Amino acid sequence: MFKTTFFSVVITFFSLSGSLIRGETAYPNMPTAIVNKATSMEKSILIRAAAIKACELWGDVRAGEPIPCTDFEGNLNYYLIPFSFGKDFPSYDDLFQQRLAVKDRAKRLLDEFEPQYDEIFYKSEDNTAATDRNDEVLPFPVEGPDGTLSHRIIYHQSLEVLKGSLSDLQFDTNFGTVVMAVSQEVYPIPAVYHFLPPLFISGAEARQLAEEKLQTSNCLLKNIIFLGPGALYYRFTNNSENILINCKTLQIIKDIDEFKNAVSGNEADKTAEITRAELDEINEDVKKAWAELLTAIK
Repeated sequence: MFKTTFFSVVITFFSLSGSLIRGETAYPNMPTAIVNKATSMEKSILIRAAAIKACELWGDVRAGEPIPCTDFEGNLNYYLIPFSFGKDFPSYDDLFQQRLAVKDRAKRLLDEFEPQYDEIFYKSEDNTAATDRNDEVLPFPVEGPDGTLSHRIIYHQSLEVLKGSLSDLQFDTNFGTVVMAVSQEVYPIPAVYHFLPPLFISGAEARQLAEEKLQTSNCLLKNIIFLGPGALYYRFTNNSENILINCKTLQIIKDIDEFKNAVSGNEADKTAEITRAELDEINEDVKKAWAELLTAIK
């Protein structure tokens, strides 16, 4: 634990090595990054700086291990620093198990109550049977031909449970994330998320997709590529091929070079539109933001 005049926060670290397997589900490993010591600030300083912002937003917080993000070449450029509110940050294994348990439970419901017949039997307001799909009917109660609740209806109810569960996982009010730059050449905190880093939300699904596309059960999460607060990509590899998967949409990108060239072209166009005076103003704002942040943690 460390203390300053601004906050008190416990830093919790946990070991992440390889893929953790529970049943048929594989958790992604912690991504790697190449650290340029000449331009990258120490991780401990960045955690303290991120904690200032976290405390301003969420009060009493505990930090988990920073998740490294990179550019296309694998060079460290940002950390996603997760925080739990009012309690110790859980272990990596426990956090994934909690999330996968919710998804697995909902999936079992869907599998169990997959519709057994096509017709949907409704009951209208006067409790008479209504089988015409164009009839105006109440969404419940609904019965099948044997008088029991329709499997189709239970299926759709379970689907709603699943959607709600996934939403709860993403917008869990017990966690938040501070995006922290590692270089003083860019703005220190470009974004905060009021939920966990994407690795804990979509990582397992992304790994499953990667295994299917790379045709292996042993693919590794090489990097999380950070192109912007809303543009993060998993880079998975089987040691001979690589694919990118969007952390939010799970869109798969096979031609990484083509995607990289498109991104670089867009960045070049945006840079060309910035005047020298505007660039100087941006650089001055960046220096000021870092100075204020580093002064606060002394």
